[in-house]
Amino acid sequence: MPQYHFHTLRDGRRIEDLEGGCFESLEAATDEAVLALRELLGDELKSGRPISPTTIEIADETGKALKQVPYTRALGDRSDLR
Repeated sequence: MPQYHFHTLRDGRRIEDLEGGCFESLEAATDEAVLALRELLGDELKSGRPISPTTIEIADETGKALKQVPYTRALGDRSDLR
């Protein structure tokens, strides 16, 4: 199964996911990235903080960026899908 890494892009910073995870496909990794964004945004809302524009960059095990998933996907915007 391919390994993907979810790097977080936020406030001009890049937080690297060194561990990564195995998923059946890029589509499955994208679904997981959307869930991770929902969790991040939910935590911000619960704590009363404003929502920060956040993007998850999905990279393969070689570090090659394959896709970027913006926070708007977690809010229901599907215009950038596939």
